[in-house]
Formats: sequence, C-alpha cells, structure tokens
Amino acid sequence: MTITPGLCKSVFRDGSTEPTTERITELWVALIDQLEKTGAPSISA
Repeated sequence: MTITPGLCKSVFRDGSTEPTTERITELWVALIDQLEKTGAPSISA
C-alpha cells in the first residue's frame, strides 16, 4: 500500500491546518463534557 503525502490532511473549522496546544486541550475538554452529558460508558480497565 502506498500512501500519497498530502492526500489526507487535517483542516479545522477555522481553516488552519496545525492545531495549537490550547485548541487540542479545548477539544478534549469538549469531548469529555459531551461524553459525560450523554452518559457514555466508561472505558477504564
């Protein structure tokens, strides 16, 4: 299997292609909040 560079790239809603540490943290917090609100099962072992 050959992977073509540039075929897939990350693009965020604000148009940037490189996330900042702060943005990644914001997204993780939002995901955790969403999971807690929906009552998603825990994935801890």
